[in-house]
Amino acid sequence: MKTRPNYGSLILTGALCFLNCVSSSAQSPSDYLIKGRVFDESNQGIEKVRVCAKPEDYSPARGIPCTRSDTSGNFEINVGRPAHYTIFPEKTAVGYQWQAVPFYRNAAMPLIEV
Repeated sequence: MKTRPNYGSLILTGALCFLNCVSSSAQSPSDYLIKGRVFDESNQGIEKVRVCAKPEDYSPARGIPCTRSDTSGNFEINVGRPAHYTIFPEKTAVGYQWQAVPFYRNAAMPLIEV
């Protein structure tokens, strides 16, 4: 019998451990990147996870920069400017809701901030 993996817990576990923020004194907005990797408990990358970086001074006019992880779970978000960001992974198709909505947030898991 084939069972479906619980991606919800896998993504959350990976999300807590994946972040590597790259900052520089660059002048170009394209040089402000957040890079990381989403992976499960066995260190396998999880693909097609939507990862968003919500700035502390969020404004609907600016929006929230997002990207999707590749086949190895790697992602790179071009945030465009230096700021304090909270990282939110999401893969609703397999039952893992966007943690930016407090109703879906697991209170026992800390938010990822860079």
